[in-house]
Amino acid sequence: MRLGTKLETPILEIFSEEHPELEIYTTGTWANKEEPWMRANPDAIYADETGEFGILEVKFSRDYWTAVPQSYRAQVLWYMRVFGLKKAKLVALAGSSYQEFDIEWDQFEADTLFAAAIRFRNHVVQERAPQWDGSNSTLETVKKLNPNISDGEVDLDDLGMHYFNKLDEFERVEKELTELKSRVLSAMSGNKRGLIYGEHRISLRARGAGLPYLHHEKGK
Repeated sequence: MRLGTKLETPILEIFSEEHPELEIYTTGTWANKEEPWMRANPDAIYADETGEFGILEVKFSRDYWTAVPQSYRAQVLWYMRVFGLKKAKLVALAGSSYQEFDIEWDQFEADTLFAAAIRFRNHVVQERAPQWDGSNSTLETVKKLNPNISDGEVDLDDLGMHYFNKLDEFERVEKELTELKSRVLSAMSGNKRGLIYGEHRISLRARGAGLPYLHHEKGK
C-alpha cells in the first residue's frame, strides 16, 4: 500500500504522456446527488475528445496481471455508479509492467454491487451483525471485539465439535495439497510457466536467492 501511494503520481504521469488527447483532472472525495451516502474518491477523472468523462484509477502490484482483479473492477464500477459515468480506465504498474485496462460498464454487475452495499449499510445503521463468513477481516474484527481473557468457562458443545471436525478435515486437505505442490514442482522441472490444456495457469517464482515456489492467480 505504501508503494502504491508513492508510485501513484509517476504512474499517472506516464498515462498522461501516453494519452495527450485526454484531459486529466486529479480530484477528491465525491458523493452521489440522489444517495449522498454513496462516496467515491477516484485517483483522477479524464475527459476524451468528445468531452465525455470517465473514471481513472491507478494501481501498483508486485504480480503481473492478465486481467483486472475482481476487487479492483468492483471498486471502479462503484465509482462509475456514484458519478453516473459509463467509461473508466485502470492503469497499473503490475509485475514491473505498465498496463492499461478499459473497464466496461455492466448494469447487472453494478446493480449487484449496489444491492450488497445496501445490505451492508443496513447492518451498520441497525447495528446488526452480518452473517458469519470465512474472511480474515471477520476473524480480526472478532478478536478486537474480544480483546481480554477472563478466568471462566463456556460450553461449546456442538460448535466445538464442528470446529474439531473441520480442523481434522483441513489437516487432511492441507496434506493432500502439499503433496500436489510437490508433484507440480517436480513436473515443472524449473520451467517458469505451467500450462493446463494450453492455458498459462501456474508460474514458478522466487524471492531473492530463495528456492522456487508455485504461484497462481486467485480465482483461477
